[in-house]
Amino acid sequence: MSEIEGFINKVNSNFRIYQNYINSSKNRSPIFFYHVPKSGGLSFVNTLGIAMKSEGLSYSRADTQSHVEALVNLNNVTLISSHLNYGIHNQLNANSHRLITFLREPFYRVRSAYTYQNMRQQTAVSVDGFIEFYNKPENQNLACKQLCPRDYSRGCSKTVFKNLNDNFYLYCTSDQIDQMITYFISELNLSNVLTERLNETLPLYKIDATEHKAEVERLNADDVELYNLVKNNPRLPQLDHKGNEEIAMKTIVLYEVEKELRSLTKGTEVNTTALFSVLMNRLQNGKETSLPELTGD
Repeated sequence: MSEIEGFINKVNSNFRIYQNYINSSKNRSPIFFYHVPKSGGLSFVNTLGIAMKSEGLSYSRADTQSHVEALVNLNNVTLISSHLNYGIHNQLNANSHRLITFLREPFYRVRSAYTYQNMRQQTAVSVDGFIEFYNKPENQNLACKQLCPRDYSRGCSKTVFKNLNDNFYLYCTSDQIDQMITYFISELNLSNVLTERLNETLPLYKIDATEHKAEVERLNADDVELYNLVKNNPRLPQLDHKGNEEIAMKTIVLYEVEKELRSLTKGTEVNTTALFSVLMNRLQNGKETSLPELTGD
């Protein structure tokens, strides 16, 4: 944890800051993100997306055929994110984009997918509902299904990992997403971002159900093996700020204004020095701080 991250944690333990280390190497080569659902990817794209917009860079989704058809000129699209199966970047002629993906531990991804679906539909969660959800084949082995270089078949996890190893610039587990957000914010030379965890399931819709972990893992055996391969052999580019932790003088304060029906965010750009002065003042005076308060909302 950097000195700045430690300070932010003291102000509010729910806050997190992603910093642009201005002395690190810069590279604006475009990125194509294969977004496995409920693996923490929306925090990644929302945070990068708003920081990119501030710099006049473009971010687009490619989750449907209509999205794909609308992406006719990729020259100005720095980040594309897609839930579609591996190979869609070739259809889009996004061959110069760096491919990246994140994987989440399968039980927690499946459980999150169930509770997230119920939250969006505003329906109660239950153990019986979760059992019904995880027994449906369409809710099993989603990572291998999306990232396989050919049609999915059982036992393909090693083939999928080879595809990652051969063709992806970055792959890692979801607990390393924060590290990678800071990496790309620095590399793309964007504003810092002060935010909180985005797109989380609200407490009303959460469920434990860990007694079903073994069965969920059995049904998702390919994803379990792939996750372990990636966890033990991640490809993580390293940020080199040359020992100088000076950060960008612009910071975007980003927070959600709608959580239950959809994740709707608002971001405001402020001066970094002025922001830190306000945070220090509130910390010294023992005042609780929320993100909207920092922007006057």
